[in-house]
Amino acid sequence: MPKHVTRKQVLGAVVAVGLAIALAQGAFAILGPPAHAEAGVEAAAETQRSGFGRPSGRGGLRAAGLPPLWMLDLSEAQQTQIDRVREAAREASASTRDQLREARRALSEATRSEVVDEGRIRALAGALASLEADELVRRAYLYADIWQILTPEQHEAVREMSDRRAERRERQIERFRNRRRQ
Repeated sequence: MPKHVTRKQVLGAVVAVGLAIALAQGAFAILGPPAHAEAGVEAAAETQRSGFGRPSGRGGLRAAGLPPLWMLDLSEAQQTQIDRVREAAREASASTRDQLREARRALSEATRSEVVDEGRIRALAGALASLEADELVRRAYLYADIWQILTPEQHEAVREMSDRRAERRERQIERFRNRRRQ
């Protein structure tokens, strides 16, 4: 049976949250930001200027298996080199992206047709698979090109982040399985 919440209780909760926010703001004004917050603001400002840290989208660096590059403390020279590599990859894959979009659309239409044309569906699926393989190879080259720009310390940081991401993913899967069992 759901518990009835009174207006007085809601008002009390709102006042408590407002008071907590006011106290936190007062403490922040008196004590100033923590040391790590200033570094984060500087890093965020640098990220905005360089473009390192913008969401990479489906075919970006995340898809290539790299973490957000702002986490790697790149030098200006590395950022410039990586910008060039990314731009070249983007230009090289522009036509492939268009072909992928068109192939997915055509396959979707073929599978929703009133009359099933198995040969056409298989042909379209094969063409889509070939285009997706091309995209995966492009991502592998992008990863390899960027990997060569990184220092050994940055390589280790990428490996550690990748390991942590895999552990998080495994914990999430395990939590999901446990919830389904209940």
